Amino acid sequence: MKISFLFKIFLSIIIFILINLIGLRYEKHLDTSKFNQFTLSDYTKNYLQKELIDKEEKIKIFVLFHKNSKFYGKIFAILKEYKRLSKNQIQIQFIDPLRNPIQTEKISQKYQIKPIGNLLIIDSNKSQEQNRKHIRFIKESDLFITKKQKDKTFFIGHRSEDLITAGIYGAIKGSKQKSYLLNSSENKNSIKIINKILSNKNIQLHLLSPEQDIPKESACLFLVKPEYDLPLSRIETIKNHLKNGENLFIALKANQSLPNLNRLLKEYGITPRRDIITKKQQKNIKARFLGGTEINYLLTGKEFYFPPQASSIEINENSPSLIREKIFSTPLIQAGKSYWGETGKNLETPKFDIREDNPSPLYLAVSSTNKKQEKPSKLILISGNILPEKGFSNRKQADFIHSCLTWLIRENMTLGIAPQAFIEFPLNLNEEQLKWIHLISLIFIPTFFLFLSFLCKKIHHY
Repeated sequence: MKISFLFKIFLSIIIFILINLIGLRYEKHLDTSKFNQFTLSDYTKNYLQKELIDKEEKIKIFVLFHKNSKFYGKIFAILKEYKRLSKNQIQIQFIDPLRNPIQTEKISQKYQIKPIGNLLIIDSNKSQEQNRKHIRFIKESDLFITKKQKDKTFFIGHRSEDLITAGIYGAIKGSKQKSYLLNSSENKNSIKIINKILSNKNIQLHLLSPEQDIPKESACLFLVKPEYDLPLSRIETIKNHLKNGENLFIALKANQSLPNLNRLLKEYGITPRRDIITKKQQKNIKARFLGGTEINYLLTGKEFYFPPQASSIEINENSPSLIREKIFSTPLIQAGKSYWGETGKNLETPKFDIREDNPSPLYLAVSSTNKKQEKPSKLILISGNILPEKGFSNRKQADFIHSCLTWLIRENMTLGIAPQAFIEFPLNLNEEQLKWIHLISLIFIPTFFLFLSFLCKKIHHY
């Protein structure tokens, strides 16, 4: 009986150890954080498989981060996932500048930088000599989105995956892709917003004069709040590029008259209306993101407010000619049901007139795809202050623009996801701490239960 009892204890310990060893050998990663904060997108996973694992590309990432940074845990967890999914093609070295000044100095001399603040260095190891074309630097301030309120700064979101994936892509390719702006504009702030997002995605925006031809290959063409209509010759050139599978992003000001451009958009079943979205006692415009497209995958059903000045967009979805040409247009944003499209001039005391004004539903952004071509072309049209002129007033609006650009240029480059909300992160452990957890689970806990069982047996005899 005594032998049977000892055998059961021994068998229990063996089973417990085997379960732990099997768990270590066959890992299954589950992201239990809110909104899957540590799960990389399918776009990034596919890119790592295609460009790093299949082509055996090597990437080295140096993380010059202070361990007391509130973002250290987030960066640690995200980069660990990159390393795992790349099957160790990505090597990561964490360096605390305060605790390792000598190592930090060596890195600074090697890459000819002055480490001011936390920094990521992505090196593709393309050559023995350091070629800066194959090196990317990402500042902590670019990874996280802040919002100033009075004298305080709040962290409201992060774009870690987006920038890191784009950084890996840029380090391997060695040069930025090119996109082209087809107009000069007085709304330079709107162009700066687009340019900054593209730059973070390893794409450079170039301004084309009216006389310049559009290069054959580009990540995307842009028309951002033009002051004047485009000439017919330029419209024909854009048509040819769309037929060749190029993509086009258009942002218009409210209530613009652009007949040549409208003729192009009509071929895609889209017509910008000459109206102003309004309602009684209007302040900011309330809008909602619509489903039915991957652009709004993370935004569907969510509502947001943005500053006034926008026009509605008419969509001709059931045209036989469009169906025959396999051109499909999808609304992305819809104004609230209490709004209408005011076509009159009296906006100070607006009043809906069913004979003249445009009733709900009122669409403020539309995507369109031509699937008849061998390489489908994509087009996005947004109206008014959906693309702001003085910075984003809310995170959802910023997410939407990021997602639109990702959708347009993803054929040329597999990108990460749009910015995510900043949420308190779960505990992230370094290698030393993980070793202690393994010791506790494999040795200390079984020993404790063994001791407890003997103690119980002793008490039972008494």
